[in-house]
Parts: sequence; C-alpha cells; structure tokens
Amino acid sequence: MDNSLRFLAPLEHDRVNDLFKKHPCEYPQLKTNLQVIKIFKDVPKYTSLLEKIEAFIIRQTGFNLIIKNIPEQAEFRETNIVTKVGYQEMRDTLEQFGTVKYFDLIRGVAYVKYDNPEPCHKLINNMQMGQNIITTKIF
Repeated sequence: MDNSLRFLAPLEHDRVNDLFKKHPCEYPQLKTNLQVIKIFKDVPKYTSLLEKIEAFIIRQTGFNLIIKNIPEQAEFRETNIVTKVGYQEMRDTLEQFGTVKYFDLIRGVAYVKYDNPEPCHKLINNMQMGQNIITTKIF
C-alpha cells in the first residue's frame, strides 16, 4: 500500500495495510486507482477504495464475517472487571456463537470464518459493548 495517502484516512489505511500484509493478494488495478486518488486527494474515493480492498481480501482469505468498532477495553459481565479486549478474549466470545474456523483481530476489527455466520451477525450487530456500537457484515 502507498503510505503517501495515509493522511486521507489514517485509521482505515493502517487497518487495511495491516490486513494486506497479513494476507497478501493481488488487487486488480490497485496502482491505477491509487494514482488517480493521489492526483485528486479525494477522501471519499480513498475510503471507498480501502473498503473494496478490504472486502476483496476478506473474500480471498475465506472470512465470512467482519465485526467493526470493537473497544480496546471491556467489562466482564460476571465480575465487572475491566480488561483489555485482545485476541483470546475475542476468540472465546466468538466461540459462543458457533464454530470458528479461523479468526484475525486487526486494530479493533475482527475477521471471522464461521461455519454459519448468521447467528452471530443477528445477535451482535448494532449491540453496544462499553461505549461502542458493534457493527457486523456477512460476506
């Protein structure tokens, strides 16, 4: 990815860049799209391109559910203790909604491969976790 465009959408750029590094693939006409965005410095076009790249990588790697806006910290329901939300905590939570084939957590976004993502999507889409509203999308 081209770091010279990071200033247009730093959070999205970093997340998609990390996803791209972990799961490399060939996105069609990436260089052409980036050159056009460099010329116009158009934020909506860049964020749209990042979303398309993210969706492309998700399909290529076999993930079928994306969960966005996961907080850095959350409170345990049983103990009311605040803890960091990390890989193991997310995996344990996601296992409650079905069989997780594989999973990745990148900058507050979880990419999941379920046998059937529908139950998880129906239960947690638009659910509040701390101060954050979790959003999910099935691919």
